[in-house]
Amino acid sequence: MIYPKEIFELYTQLKQQKSEIKNIEAKRCLDSVSDSLMQTICAFANESGIEYGYLLLGISEPNEANPTHWVSGVNNPDTVLDQIQTNCRNQFTVVVNIDAGIATIENKTVIAIKVFELDPASKPCGFKSAGKNKKNFSKTGIWRRGINGDYEANVEELQFIFTEKQGLSYENTFLPNASWKDIDIEKITLYRKLRARVQPNASELEFDDVELLNAFNLIREKDGVIQPNIAGLLLFGSDVALRKHLPMARIDYIRHIGTQWVEESDQRFLYTKDFRESLISVVPRLEGVILDDMPNYFNLEENALQRSDQSILPQRVVREAVVNMLMHRDYSQNQPSQINRFSNRLELQNAGYSLKNIDDLGSPKSITRNPLIATVLYDLRYAETKGSGINTMRKKLKEAKLTPPVFYSNQDDNQFRAVFLLQHLMQEEQLNWLKLFADYELSYEESSALILAKETGYVDNSGLREITGLDTLSSSKLLMKLRKKELLIMLGKGQHTYYVLSDLAKDKELEQLNRKPENLITKSEELIDKPEELIDKPEEFIDKSGEFIDKSGELLMLQLQGLAKKATKDKVHQIILILCMESATQAESIAKALNRNLNYVRTAYLAPLLKEELLTYKFLETPNHPEQAYLTTPKGREWLKQQGIEL
Repeated sequence: MIYPKEIFELYTQLKQQKSEIKNIEAKRCLDSVSDSLMQTICAFANESGIEYGYLLLGISEPNEANPTHWVSGVNNPDTVLDQIQTNCRNQFTVVVNIDAGIATIENKTVIAIKVFELDPASKPCGFKSAGKNKKNFSKTGIWRRGINGDYEANVEELQFIFTEKQGLSYENTFLPNASWKDIDIEKITLYRKLRARVQPNASELEFDDVELLNAFNLIREKDGVIQPNIAGLLLFGSDVALRKHLPMARIDYIRHIGTQWVEESDQRFLYTKDFRESLISVVPRLEGVILDDMPNYFNLEENALQRSDQSILPQRVVREAVVNMLMHRDYSQNQPSQINRFSNRLELQNAGYSLKNIDDLGSPKSITRNPLIATVLYDLRYAETKGSGINTMRKKLKEAKLTPPVFYSNQDDNQFRAVFLLQHLMQEEQLNWLKLFADYELSYEESSALILAKETGYVDNSGLREITGLDTLSSSKLLMKLRKKELLIMLGKGQHTYYVLSDLAKDKELEQLNRKPENLITKSEELIDKPEELIDKPEEFIDKSGEFIDKSGELLMLQLQGLAKKATKDKVHQIILILCMESATQAESIAKALNRNLNYVRTAYLAPLLKEELLTYKFLETPNHPEQAYLTTPKGREWLKQQGIEL
């Protein structure tokens, strides 16, 4: 039974967040049960990982008169409930289990229906036949949940459900051209070596190579030929075989320059590395690459005589993150896994949404997309059993005084992403940034939401819950509150709603960079250590040819004005245009002359001057040229004259 308090909380969530809440559907239902209502029940029963979905009957969606969900009420609740129960037994190919409850909200009756997900052996749930139910059965009669609501699935979209029903998975598929020659015997030898370390007396170590892989259900014999399945190739295939049969089953390690993905191809990242090898050998290699690229901190154990520098991200966390990515990946998708190392975080992304509800990650219940692969990784102690890997990561990060991991799962796009911040949310730099919002009287949880959006690019309900411990409703209210304060902007739709920093919040950050450059000097290699040297050595940022314009004294005065904290934008523009007048000057030299952060100079000054055509690029055809520099245009010279600067 669903109690009135729970029904009211569900309604409050919808009213607060409109369309954001996952697995809750509002239906206008005055007297009878509609086809649309039964379609939603069918869709909830079919979806993987949701466990259950809610329908709120007597709640109508927003319209012109009501900007949020509103109570329309149900006139005959007993009749409606009886009809739903009957339909769940008679309309579908399988019986769908539901729970129900009634509540009075705003003096009107509201019904809540709780639909439980079917187990894989019972799926898919579909309407029995076309007949009079043409609206419910025009293709397959099987309904699913999508980003825009319920839809009738076609045969191709149901392949995964049918393979699960048969107890099969994509990893158990046999490719027609694969043979025993594609197996790397050295990888089998490596398995034996690693297995012997964790269990020297394991019985499978006595098997020969064919018996060993057969015991793991990784091969079959057909017409006298031994064939490996996809799991066998991924675990023990040679590098050549993987490139031949599974060319996209690679892992890309990408080292980015800053904190965000940059679209321009020649400025996107520092370097990349592709990994194409068997899973049992690639796990320690990926782990090593990640740890080698991590900042270390000084560590001296008690009573120890020698220091031992340790990675800021614990080794156990890295191992669990890598193994989870490889073990739960959907290898049917031709998309490589990605490990993105930004300056402030590590992100691991792969095809394959979480089969468990995102809120249940870390619970004892274990659901595995690739059981054959998982079995081998478990035997090598690469992965933890019983779903304890997530809790291990959380525990180790807490011990290291780091922020808990943030997980994102998108079923419609079939994507999963794990984010590990390489710092605690409330470091000195973040606290200084939050001081800009002192007038808003932000709570710790609100501050955490803004910091997460700043550091990772966005924040959503599940991510906020992960780092704050709030429940779904409280997180929704908090995000809505920040949206009303115009600090966050809501994007996306339905269960894929997320929030980014508003222009107001970004403007405050730019103001901070402009107003307090001294706070950034110790934190960025892009700023010089001793700004006073600029006065003694102006030639470092002026035309190297020595042809300094006659107004050198005036320029020096303008430079000093530019170094002042309260220099106007026009004064800064004057300095930039004079610097770029006689010869092309690079952005780094301009930033040094102004004693300001390079990124800020590009955003706040150079971009507007380019837009107004007061500046132009040296390499017009290649804006992202590594030697790009800036020149003052004739229009820029005219503007200087209008400002009273004699040229």
